[in-house]
Amino acid sequence: MRTSPYSNFWDHPARGIFGILAWPRTYLNLVYLLIGFPLGLGYFVFYVVGGSLGIGLAILGIGFVILFLLVLAAWALAHFERILANALLGAEVPPPAPTAVDEGGWPWVKSVFGNGVTWKGLAFQLLKFPLGLASWIVTIVVLSVVGGFIAAPVAVHFGATIQIDPWWVADTQREAWIATAVGLAALLPALHLLNGLAWLWAQFAKVMLGRREPKAPASEAWAPAPGTTPVPAI
Repeated sequence: MRTSPYSNFWDHPARGIFGILAWPRTYLNLVYLLIGFPLGLGYFVFYVVGGSLGIGLAILGIGFVILFLLVLAAWALAHFERILANALLGAEVPPPAPTAVDEGGWPWVKSVFGNGVTWKGLAFQLLKFPLGLASWIVTIVVLSVVGGFIAAPVAVHFGATIQIDPWWVADTQREAWIATAVGLAALLPALHLLNGLAWLWAQFAKVMLGRREPKAPASEAWAPAPGTTPVPAI
């Protein structure tokens, strides 16, 4: 299934509810949510260490070079994040305004530093640490709980128990299969929840990583051509 099952949901509700199981984007969304925290952590460490070195060595002059290189890295990583969001989330983030790469040298540097996506991309990368951690925790918890319930018969077979304190404990095969039924029933809502979380990331990427598309000019109100104004009847 290539098209989104959420399109025309009210016309085809069954497709919208069950179609996510055959929709490749569902699993690409999961990949994005799972790698978000490691990437965010890497960005955070990179910018904190690099920024600290740059500020600390600024008195020697080399610190400004480090800070300069950090901004260029932010510009390059913003492009990487845009590619990632488009490939995994289907975000369709438009590319930023072109830089003066053909001119090279100082004109190119000025165009990079004057590009709003460079600075928004830097903010996106720094925010990816806390936001990526939050979405990673949600993803891991949801998948672990649902997966644990579905795999309950296997777990009970090897001596484990599925327990929901203080209401219910599954420690027999019969109860384990009940847990499996519960897990299967929760699978679709869980995937819809994670698809919704990935959709929020896609919208965030659109705002932070792409240029703002110009609005279409408003159509002018109709007016008769000069000299053809109708004369009201007397």
